[in-house]
Amino acid sequence: MQWIFSHKNESLTLEDGTKIKAYSHVRNLENKLRKVTEVVHSSPSDGRDPFPYSPQVFPMGTWKITGAYPHPQTEPYLSPCFLATDAHQMVDEWGLNGAKAYDKKTGNRYQDAGYGLHFSSSSTTMGCIRIDLEKDLLFLVSKFQGLKPGEAATLVIGE
Repeated sequence: MQWIFSHKNESLTLEDGTKIKAYSHVRNLENKLRKVTEVVHSSPSDGRDPFPYSPQVFPMGTWKITGAYPHPQTEPYLSPCFLATDAHQMVDEWGLNGAKAYDKKTGNRYQDAGYGLHFSSSSTTMGCIRIDLEKDLLFLVSKFQGLKPGEAATLVIGE
């Protein structure tokens, strides 16, 4: 199973040609949609402690979809389910001014992970792909969970 996501067309195309509206509109410091007091921390995959960073769009490339994880309805950003991937990218670490606000980049770059597909009550993400309709996310989860042992699910990210 292979799904293709286009940043430009804001769509996820399934293997049978079905198109699902999806996007990765990121609220970060660079586009000025994130306030300097809205500090977020990375999701390192290398065992490192999370560090302050400015979220980036889902990285280009071919990634594996690694799992479907349910989230309670009380979680407005990931409910009802999160499709996890092995996607990762290098991001800039930011220093903090008094631990409550971004100050400036430290000059260090580290690997960030934790990218996936989900529905959200927010129109922006921290780099994930937001599926526009909850029913479409549930459809994708059922397709992923329907894979037979040994079958793989990949996600190709393009412009």
